[in-house]
Amino acid sequence: MNAPPLSDCMHCGLCLEKCPTYRVTGNETKSPRGRLFLMRAIEEKRLTPADTQEHLEDCLLCRACEPTCPSGIPYGSLLNQAKASQSNLMLRGSLSLIFSSKKLLRLLAFSLRLSRKFGVAKVLETFSPNPIKVMAASIPSHPTSYYPKPGQRWQAKGELRGKVGIHLGCTNPGLFGSVLQDTIRLFQEQGFEVLTPPQPICCGALHSHSGLEEKGRLLAERTLAAFPETLDAVLVPSAGCAAHLSEHSEAPSKVFEPLLFLSRQGLKGKAKPIPIQAVWDPPCHLQHVLGSTSEVPSLLSTIPEFELLALKESGMCCGAGGISFIRSPDLSSEVTKRKLENIQASGAEFILSSNPGCQMRLEAGSRKFVKPLPVEHPISFLAKAYCASRR
Repeated sequence: MNAPPLSDCMHCGLCLEKCPTYRVTGNETKSPRGRLFLMRAIEEKRLTPADTQEHLEDCLLCRACEPTCPSGIPYGSLLNQAKASQSNLMLRGSLSLIFSSKKLLRLLAFSLRLSRKFGVAKVLETFSPNPIKVMAASIPSHPTSYYPKPGQRWQAKGELRGKVGIHLGCTNPGLFGSVLQDTIRLFQEQGFEVLTPPQPICCGALHSHSGLEEKGRLLAERTLAAFPETLDAVLVPSAGCAAHLSEHSEAPSKVFEPLLFLSRQGLKGKAKPIPIQAVWDPPCHLQHVLGSTSEVPSLLSTIPEFELLALKESGMCCGAGGISFIRSPDLSSEVTKRKLENIQASGAEFILSSNPGCQMRLEAGSRKFVKPLPVEHPISFLAKAYCASRR
């Protein structure tokens, strides 16, 4: 009989150097090894969930510890299960209410766009206490909306290379609509027919990260079931959501972050030059869960005059961690500060990220620079380089 996963930890400490919260604090209880010890103490009734809540909530869920663990401990899953015993009823209730309703999500996104447009967000991020301050600061400077019709199809241009579905997500339609438009446009140009599901819903990633593991699993299953089985791939233009859906899919080989699918299929056509210097900050779940390494830089290298600069500690979390930056704003800010110092030192003109939470966090932090840096999804530069027409 196999030992329970919590007791499989060898206490080797290889995870410590990979953990962003341990690296900025040096505190063992802010590390995967320390948190596993606390989880085991709860299981053995030596501590209560209330005793450990602060330390478990501080985890950014980057899962950088998992690939380096010699015991193969599923840390992310264990942490989500442990959070199920925490008494964060307000957060869970809000997630269940807002993210289960398309109308409420749309209303929330509309309110956020208005608050940025009329300067309310600026006032809140300047004078409000946490967590309102960090929430207001995370609203993009130039949010865009795009709500395709359920079941909408876009025909491929040229020879048909395949058929793909696109998961719209919760954040992208209301705040990063241009990313969805660029994804659809690029795939059309590359010879793919694109469709949206008849009933787009939340994938459940934030539910799982907040301790609602069963709800997160059910939403993932419903999300994937909405797509026809005949598709070549289900595209998820958010690294965190792509990781969540991939882990809950009966056919994980069909769930793709769009950039990774393009890397596998190859780009056709000649790219137009884009003379800029940028840094690529790979989202944690793209690296540590989906296993991406060089795919995105390779795609961007096909754009003439586009220079990707080296980024120190590129594997370190940006501090977003789903909604961890709201739950633990001070610790998250320390991690973000370290990331942005490395970005500023690179001399880049743009920051690239393929996860909406990371995009929001990085842009909010870069506003403190003398010259704030724009944050873009790599798919937008690829669309600009490879598509004949603008959106």
